[in-house]
Amino acid sequence: MELVGQVKKTRSKATIGTIFVFALSLPYVAAAANLADGEYDCGGGYTYRPMGKLDVKGGQFRYRPYGDVQDGFAPYSIAAKGAITWGGHFGDLDDPPARILESSVERFGLNVKYQAKPGGLINTMSCHAPGK
Repeated sequence: MELVGQVKKTRSKATIGTIFVFALSLPYVAAAANLADGEYDCGGGYTYRPMGKLDVKGGQFRYRPYGDVQDGFAPYSIAAKGAITWGGHFGDLDDPPARILESSVERFGLNVKYQAKPGGLINTMSCHAPGK
């Protein structure tokens, strides 16, 4: 009888651990309608190579690939579940045939999933908010 009680405790701990890991894997849903203002550091790849800066200011954004200013500020919007829609150019990430597949708010800032060409690999660029 003692052994059965120990097995039940182990299962309970395993279940709680599984639920916790699952919760951490869910995308972060923003409580605010806008991203925090400031300069975000962006990068991607297995070794996290720098890919530029994202400036966010008053509900608008400007992506600066490798730090170079190429375009002015443009609006963006955030849906209830944290999906971001960009209202302007996003550097080479959305120059045809490249395209942005989805963007999402995360605890550290945001992720942008993009594809260099249709049928190609899907890559993720992560942009870390100031101080994160």
